[in-house]
Amino acid sequence: MIQPVRNRADLLDALERVRGAGAAPVTNWFATPERIDYWIGRDSLSLLQGERELLILRRDRGFHRIYHSAADLGALSAVLRNASAEPAINGVLAADLIGRPQEVDRVAGIYRENGFADHNFLVRMIRLAAPEEAVESEPGVAFAGPADVAPAADFLDRLLDPYTDQIPDEDEIRDAAARGNLILVRRGESVAGLLLFETVGITSHLRYWYVDGAARNQGIGARLIRQFFRLSSGSKRWILWVASGNSDAIAKYRHYGFQPETLVDRIMIRR
Repeated sequence: MIQPVRNRADLLDALERVRGAGAAPVTNWFATPERIDYWIGRDSLSLLQGERELLILRRDRGFHRIYHSAADLGALSAVLRNASAEPAINGVLAADLIGRPQEVDRVAGIYRENGFADHNFLVRMIRLAAPEEAVESEPGVAFAGPADVAPAADFLDRLLDPYTDQIPDEDEIRDAAARGNLILVRRGESVAGLLLFETVGITSHLRYWYVDGAARNQGIGARLIRQFFRLSSGSKRWILWVASGNSDAIAKYRHYGFQPETLVDRIMIRR
């Protein structure tokens, strides 16, 4: 039976029980305590539990993202079958399967057996060499303020795929702006381009970097990423995710020193 998640401790207890049930557990749940609390505060999380397996559902823009923790692949298959029989689990389900390609392929096979289909395939790129540090701020690039939150949300809603890109809501955009992690180029009251990033420890994660189609070939993207490197100059590595078939984007990231690595994200959907 589906149960709402009321506090982080109960969720962590359920995850620990599954980890202790098998020698080689499989999972795609990697949320930080801050993200867990954020989702719980919005009543977004619920659980489907079995003896050796656990399915976490997160409500997101009219569908559910699902995360699994299971003692082994057999237990994963069991919880996905149970989910199919739950009347409360309806509509679109989306799952991000992250890991090394061989590991992900085995898990993806279990998902396909339970009605899921491939939607997208992302590769992670990384830069380890420190970028050249810009001495001055890039012209026209500004930190986002409170008045930019709604335009930035509209901008991302228009450009991104909700199943692939995990589009931030206005509260997340507001928090990023308050931390100085959202920079943009304005065009009147709208957004010509923006870059949103997160820095944790020595790692800076470039989450979104987009320029409006009508504002391309004006150097906006280059100014944004140079400013990003300037703001994250204390980091030791820079990472991002990109669709494996997006050759133009991959070439652009290579130009700025990023190289593909071995982690992949296979996004699967059941409609």
